Amino acid sequence: MNIKQIKIHQLQMTLNHPFQTSFGTIEHKKFFIIEVIDHVGHRGFGESVAFTSPWYTEETVKTNLHIIKDFLLHILKNNEFTHPNDVANLF
Repeated sequence: MNIKQIKIHQLQMTLNHPFQTSFGTIEHKKFFIIEVIDHVGHRGFGESVAFTSPWYTEETVKTNLHIIKDFLLHILKNNEFTHPNDVANLF
């Protein structure tokens, strides 16, 4: 599979129901949608799920972007695979 382009879309949504813990309340959530386009125009999408602060898990939006840009995209670009399901094994 030849990847032609990878786009990282940063979005923010307002939660229908604020997420609340003892550390605070989240009303808006930032996240990424990753779009991968192959050489014939097929598109695949993935999303990140971390919060902006590490108060619920150790992941954050910034650490997600770091891992995506500095590690995962290089793995995709430097390896051959024939189906999107193969990506999990690469990672």
